[in-house]
Formats: sequence, structure tokens, C-alpha cells
Amino acid sequence: NSQQIIDYFTKSSFEARVMAALVNAEDEGELRENLTTLGAEIEEELRRAQAERPAGFALLDELD
Repeated sequence: NSQQIIDYFTKSSFEARVMAALVNAEDEGELRENLTTLGAEIEEELRRAQAERPAGFALLDELD
């Protein structure tokens, strides 16, 4: 159903992932751990996306 699709994309958005890291932290140490984990996940996603690009194509070239 359409609500499930909306929920899926909302939960997987970058903003939702940052908010989850913030809200789920009980203290500063856990917040640091959550954000470090999120950063590592994002770096891995970027590496995977870069690997799928043709040779000589930089992911950041799209932003120029």
C-alpha cells in the first residue's frame, strides 16, 4: 500500500537516519558511536556507488 512505500522512503532517508542516531542515543558516548556508525555506513554506500560508475567518472562530477 502507498503508506508502506512512504514509510520505507522516509525511514531510509538521510535525515531520518541522522534523527534515529540522535533520538536513540542515551548519552554523549552513545551518540558519538551512533554517528560514527552512520558515517561508516555512508562512506560504504559512496564507495559502492563509485564502484558502479564507469571508469574515469567521479561521483562528485555530478555536482559541478
